[in-house]
Amino acid sequence: MTAAKFNVRIPLLAMNRHQCAKALPVELMSMVFDGLSIEELIITSLVCTFWRAVAVRHQTYWRDIRLASLSTSALDFFEARLKAGSTRTTCVRVDIPVVESPARLRSVVLPALSRNLHRIDKLYLETDIVFDADLFSALQHPAPRLDTLDVVLCHETQSSGALPVNLFDCQAPNLRTVRILNAQLFADRLPHAFSPITDLSYCFNQAQSFPTALFAHCQHLQSLTIYGRYCSLSPEDHLESTIDARHLSSIDISVFAGSFDFVRCMPCVNISRITVTINDEQSAQLLLEHLRGPLEVELYRTPHNVYVRYTSRDTGMQRAFVCLPDQPAVAYLPPVYTSSALVSRVHTIRSSGSCAPLLSAFDALQSCTRLAVSIAEDESLHLPPRPLALPALECVEISSASTALIRPFDLSSFLAAAVLPVSRAVHVALLGIKLDGEPITLGDRFIVSQARCP
Repeated sequence: MTAAKFNVRIPLLAMNRHQCAKALPVELMSMVFDGLSIEELIITSLVCTFWRAVAVRHQTYWRDIRLASLSTSALDFFEARLKAGSTRTTCVRVDIPVVESPARLRSVVLPALSRNLHRIDKLYLETDIVFDADLFSALQHPAPRLDTLDVVLCHETQSSGALPVNLFDCQAPNLRTVRILNAQLFADRLPHAFSPITDLSYCFNQAQSFPTALFAHCQHLQSLTIYGRYCSLSPEDHLESTIDARHLSSIDISVFAGSFDFVRCMPCVNISRITVTINDEQSAQLLLEHLRGPLEVELYRTPHNVYVRYTSRDTGMQRAFVCLPDQPAVAYLPPVYTSSALVSRVHTIRSSGSCAPLLSAFDALQSCTRLAVSIAEDESLHLPPRPLALPALECVEISSASTALIRPFDLSSFLAAAVLPVSRAVHVALLGIKLDGEPITLGDRFIVSQARCP
C-alpha cells in the first residue's frame, strides 16, 4: 500500500477499504491515529481485528483518555486504556456533568483516578457538585507529574466548600495551571499543592469571596483570572503587602460587580496586563492612568466576547476591557474610554473586520497615523456608522491570514465609511488581500499597494 492509495483525510474509511492489508507505511501511522477518534476505531464494528490490535499498541490509545459515559462498555474501555499505559504519563478527562449512575462513579471511576494519579500530567474533571466530597477524597493521593488541573462542579447557584488542604497528599510539585469552577477557596485551608502554581482561574456562578491570602500562599503566581457574578475581598486583608509584583504579570477580573475593590487594593501599577469589564468605569479610570506615552488601541473579538485593549508603546503595559458581543453594533464606548486626554495619545488603532463599527466610538484621533484592519476567514469588512477624523493618518493596513478577495467598490466603500478625507494621499497596504478588479474607484485619496506600511 502506498501513500497515494491511503487517504489520511478520511482515515476510518481508508482503513475499512484496506482492512486486509498488513502493512501501513510507517510515516502515515501517526497521521492516521492523530486524525481519528480512538473510541471510533476501537468500538465501531466496521473496523477489523487487525486495526484494533494496531490501535491498542499505538500511543494514542493511552496518552489522552476521555470518559464521557458511565455505560458498561465505556467504563471497560476507560479502565483498559488506563492499564495499557502502565507507568507512562497520560492525560485524563472525565466529562460527566449529569451522573445517572452514582454507584459506578464512586466504585469505578474515582478509584481508577486514585490509582493512576501518580502518572497523570493533565487532569480535567467535570461532574455534578453533589459528588464534590467523593471527588476530592479520590484526589488525596500524590500526583508527582501533574502540571494541569481543571475541575468543574456543575451547578447554577451553589458552590462547594469541600476542597481539602491535603489535596494530592500535598505532593504535586509540578502543578502550574489550575482552573476551578464552583469550588471555594478559604484563607485558612488553601491546598498546599497549590503553592507552586503560576496560572489560576477562579470561577463561580454566584456571589463569592476571594481569599487574598492566596497571593502569599502562591508566591510564583503569574496569571490570575477571576470570573463570576460578584466577588468581594475580606475586609481584614491587606492586599498590597501580600502580592509579589515581580511575578504577577496578568490579572483578568471578569465579575459583574466588585472588581473595583480588587483594582484599588492591588499594586496594579506594577502589573503589566489587567482586564476588567467595560461597565466598570471606576476601575477603568484608575487603570488607564497607568499607561504612559503613545498608545495603541485594539478592537477584537473572541468566541464569546469583544475586547477593547490599550497598550503603551513605551512600556508594553496593557489594559483591556471586556464588552458584550453586540458592542460593535452599538458603536459606543463610555466616556472614560474616549476622553480627549487619552485618545490624543493614540498613534495606532487596530480592529478585526467584525469590530470595525466600534471605530466610530472614538470620533477623532488627532495623533493617529495608522489604521489596521484584519479580516478573519469567512469574515467581511463591516462598515462603521460614522467616519473617524484622523488628520495625521498616513497608512491604512488591511490584512488577511488566508487570502481574501475584495472588490474595489467594497474597499472604497469601507474607506469612505471609516475615514474622513485628509490633506494628503494615504497609503493603503493590502496584505493577503487580492482586489477583484482595478482600484480605479479609489480616486486620488488612496495609493494602493501590496507593501507593508513603513
